[in-house]
Amino acid sequence: MRSAPNLTLSCFLVLVLAGCTTIAPTPSPDPDWYLNGRLAVIAGDRRGSFGLDWAQFERDYTIDLYGPLGLGVARVERVGGTVTLKVPGEPEVSARNADDLLVSVTGLAIPVTPLRYWVRGEPAPGRFVPTENGFRQGGWTIEYLSRDDGLPTRMTVSRPEARMTLVVRRWEA
Repeated sequence: MRSAPNLTLSCFLVLVLAGCTTIAPTPSPDPDWYLNGRLAVIAGDRRGSFGLDWAQFERDYTIDLYGPLGLGVARVERVGGTVTLKVPGEPEVSARNADDLLVSVTGLAIPVTPLRYWVRGEPAPGRFVPTENGFRQGGWTIEYLSRDDGLPTRMTVSRPEARMTLVVRRWEA
């Protein structure tokens, strides 16, 4: 009969722990959208600030990064199952997903795949932990600092070794 209290305690702990995380529902197909803004990245001793144009077409996208005076720095483009990085004056580099591509080229683990959900103010499919101003997912903390018409206009994505701040100037749906 000693197993009954242990079973009750075990069930209670499972319920409590399950309440600490949430699983994001599988979203409907991605809507088409566009954003224009500024992106600041800090990773270790590397820092960068870029203008950003992101056009999302269901699962495909084009992300253009601009440096000072609007000069093109890079384009990350997903068409079909291939992601390509184009940097002026450099050979194109391709991979199956943007996360792996950016790690191989820059050494930085930038979460591009879930970022397409996060920039719209929602968790990517899978487990996440709600926080006061956002959530934690995949080892990253996502905080929404301001919104306009429900869409984020200022947000941070961080973990101990890296931090990105996105300021959105314009949304189009």
